[in-house]
Amino acid sequence: MSADVFTLPSFAEPALYSRSNLAPITRTVKFALADLTGAAGSAADPLETSDVIKLFKLPPDVKILSAKADFGDLESSTGALEIDLVVTNGPTTKYLFDGMTTVPRAAGSVNSGDAAATGFVHAFTANSAIGWVVDNDNYYVAINVVTGATASGADDDVYVSVSYTSALESNEAAFRT
Repeated sequence: MSADVFTLPSFAEPALYSRSNLAPITRTVKFALADLTGAAGSAADPLETSDVIKLFKLPPDVKILSAKADFGDLESSTGALEIDLVVTNGPTTKYLFDGMTTVPRAAGSVNSGDAAATGFVHAFTANSAIGWVVDNDNYYVAINVVTGATASGADDDVYVSVSYTSALESNEAAFRT
């Protein structure tokens, strides 16, 4: 099999936002890799190098506040599975988590509020999505597989949660509909 793009049903839903609500909005998805089928008909379990899983779209002019990801045991060996959780529109990519290895391999959880988290990208880093304002309406959250699994794991469940707000400072809004 070759690398594939997998699109969750939630990706077809409109981006969620409210300009009149100052409270953060949290988008969450939960899925099993075995339930995903890519364009070439291959299943997402095990994940292969360069696989992409599109999770959901983001609205323009929202600031990314935090992210959390929970993984089942996605790889049964001590292989090289490495994944990124990103905010991207294709040409521009910002990282929620960069180079996660241990957590997706052996079941675990990572939270952007924990500076010691595997793959954590500090909010002040140029390529961090945390604290970044989405500047157009083409961005979405995705899982990018940097290095594929060498074998299926004992569990293929994935849960991702991303929080953002439309309450911006006057100098943060770059895109207007």
